[in-house]
Amino acid sequence: MSGELEEFDLEVDPQTGAIRIKETILFEFGKAEIKESGCKFLKLFIPKYAYILLRNPEIVEHLSQVIIEGHTDNSGTYQYNLKLSLDRANSVASYIFSSEFEDFPQKQKLQSFLTANGRSFVDPRTENGTEEGRAQNRRVEFKFRLKDWDVVESAKKTLSGKIIE
Repeated sequence: MSGELEEFDLEVDPQTGAIRIKETILFEFGKAEIKESGCKFLKLFIPKYAYILLRNPEIVEHLSQVIIEGHTDNSGTYQYNLKLSLDRANSVASYIFSSEFEDFPQKQKLQSFLTANGRSFVDPRTENGTEEGRAQNRRVEFKFRLKDWDVVESAKKTLSGKIIE
């Protein structure tokens, strides 16, 4: 990955186009308040992500949702982690549309597509048996859902080629 976002070590899922952001970039362990480094990341990432996803009318025509999805490890109960994961996703969405976040050209358009979801620990990336595994499972993902699945591949390639080069 090149440019200003390089220091954040983003990961793009090659199957879905989801962009994974490690918990440590955005949050302290067990917290839903965005850290200063998380604010810095979001101010760099969101305008670029929105520009790439929302500038192309052919993609926008098929776009159903842009999803901020919070995930946790299995430390604690399902209910605790569901609340934490949802609170984190909501914190990100709220911050993007707060007065603290600078305007960017696709802000209004992004707002019409954006949803925030919490997944608790039901979709782990790896085993929760080690601290390293649990750390990989604690994340926020940016996903998109299309109305027509035939254009998924095109959108996925566009995002992968522009966010991580």
